[in-house]
Amino acid sequence: MPSSHEKKRRRELLADFKAQERANFRAAMPISAEILRELFFFIEREMGKTGCNHCPTAARKFLKSHDLNEKSILDWLGEHGGFCDCEILANVREKWESNAEVEKRAARADWEAFGAILDKVPDVPPMSGDELP
Repeated sequence: MPSSHEKKRRRELLADFKAQERANFRAAMPISAEILRELFFFIEREMGKTGCNHCPTAARKFLKSHDLNEKSILDWLGEHGGFCDCEILANVREKWESNAEVEKRAARADWEAFGAILDKVPDVPPMSGDELP
């Protein structure tokens, strides 16, 4: 059974890993968060008029109108599941919004209280059927 110090170290490593994942997501964004938000709103408005034709038509229109690098931005959107306008909203916006929400929650988290709660959890083997593959 790991000591409370070891449990704390593991929690810190996990928190650092998650924070690094969020930072990597932000750093890889080829446009600012503000422009990305505007892109989402634009696509949503355009899709309200025309629906999705399974291409990034509205995204291309927005990027051209803002003189942005279409290829790099569309490639990045595709890497995050946004191959057409509806997927950009469903996948990329969802990931971006959840990332922002996690950052807000993490900033106000009481990590000491969280650690105290986890310290009360017994270190026992998983029940039958709950093992990791």
